[in-house]
Amino acid sequence: MESNTVRVLYGLVSYQPPFTVSFLQPQCGAGAGSMGLLETIPARFNILRLPITTASRLLLSVFFAVSPVVSASEWAGGEGYRYQELTLPSAGRVHFAEVPASETGITFTYHVPEEKGAENTIRLGGAGIAAGDVDGDGWCDLFFCSMGGRSALYRNRGNWRFEEITAAAGLACEGQDSTGAVFADVDGDGDLDLLINSIGGGTRLFLNDGQGRFKESLQCGLSRKYGSTSLALADIDGNGTLDLYVANFAAKKIEDRPNTKIQVNTIGGKMVVSALDGVSTSSPELTNRYFIDPAEPVIRERGEPDILYLNDGHGKFTPVSWTGGTFLNEEGKPLGMPPYDWGLSVMFRDMNGDLAPDIYVCNDLFTPDRIWLNDGHGRFRALPSLAVRQTSLFSMGVDFADIDRDGYDDFVVVDMLGRELPERKVQIVGVRQSILPIGKIDNRPQYKRNTLFLSRGDGTYAEVGQFSGIEATGWSWCPVFLDVDLDGFEDLLVTAGYNRDSLNADAIARMKSV
Repeated sequence: MESNTVRVLYGLVSYQPPFTVSFLQPQCGAGAGSMGLLETIPARFNILRLPITTASRLLLSVFFAVSPVVSASEWAGGEGYRYQELTLPSAGRVHFAEVPASETGITFTYHVPEEKGAENTIRLGGAGIAAGDVDGDGWCDLFFCSMGGRSALYRNRGNWRFEEITAAAGLACEGQDSTGAVFADVDGDGDLDLLINSIGGGTRLFLNDGQGRFKESLQCGLSRKYGSTSLALADIDGNGTLDLYVANFAAKKIEDRPNTKIQVNTIGGKMVVSALDGVSTSSPELTNRYFIDPAEPVIRERGEPDILYLNDGHGKFTPVSWTGGTFLNEEGKPLGMPPYDWGLSVMFRDMNGDLAPDIYVCNDLFTPDRIWLNDGHGRFRALPSLAVRQTSLFSMGVDFADIDRDGYDDFVVVDMLGRELPERKVQIVGVRQSILPIGKIDNRPQYKRNTLFLSRGDGTYAEVGQFSGIEATGWSWCPVFLDVDLDGFEDLLVTAGYNRDSLNADAIARMKSV
């Protein structure tokens, strides 16, 4: 199923410094000890931090640093795959070589004005990119999302040189707060179409004519009203078409509306939020979004429900009901309501070896990550809680790889734990102390740190993030497993950085005192 699985991760490129890429390189043979892991697995990582000053520099460093150009005549292989022998240098070191914009022609960047970021802090989450051959010339082209500005498409001319063709392609999306994007052939005509998510604009589909010119499909069935972040595509029901999962966050958070008038009523002895600014919480846009947490007590806001779409093979999408029997809970019963989560990232992957794409959704804040196992016919059941015993709290991004070469995929989820102790001491806003009840083992607590899950091969996972040394990479956005040094083991790249440290308790306290 890997050949017809496509995904994109929201937040791959953040827009503004301070910004770093953490390069985590495995130490082979470091897995023995009390954890009982095999001695041969690359279970621990050394961490190198690379400062980045612009989004375009990050892109070029990641895309162009690994190997030289290989002509098509040097490739060998068979049906459905190809390979090329690569001779490694006998001396030297692994490093990333920056390719300047003066050579590549890629000058894209964007800036979120201070007032725009204050008006809607979701805009500070960054915007993503999509990569694919849009004109069929054999070269990988690049699309950059812009947050409120002008997105850009660059055609690859070869030899690391690019030409901006945004206007001719019809993909500027001027003024749109674009978040995630992905190239995929959704209408089955053999060329790559483009899906773009945005804050408050949901998902847009642009169909490719095969020459790199796009036209928006206005009757494709995709919702245009949510704060959509990531997208993932896979054939979930085995009918040969790419279906679509869209992770939704929110168009705007209540914390960005300081003068909101909240009406609270007591119903059946329980306090409930009944209206915001006179709009009933039973309305479609507010239903199930707000509740009073009895543990604090404070008013909490949930995110928006994600959407799974079925593709008819011609680029027409139909949303799947959360409560119609397609999604089942751990006990195998249909869901009573959609999950209202803070979705940031989603990936399809076969997690249980049945060759059907399962779903992992990274959810921010207190909403739990969702792990859905596919029965092969497009019906999903929640992963048993004992299979994954804990998750990250502020889950930002996920990636999969078989890091110990046992034939089973492992996966990493990144969070926001600071590298240094002073940073950790103040980044406590929204982090509640987790007190686990004695004897209860079927819960799934969330912890504010990166998590690395090593598959046991029986459908369950051991969480080894701290043991492996990857638990803290700062305010992280996206992880990518990649064999950077070509030693046969996947290294781990993590993008990290932020504009405002909204978790800093000292800063929040000072603002409240003003």
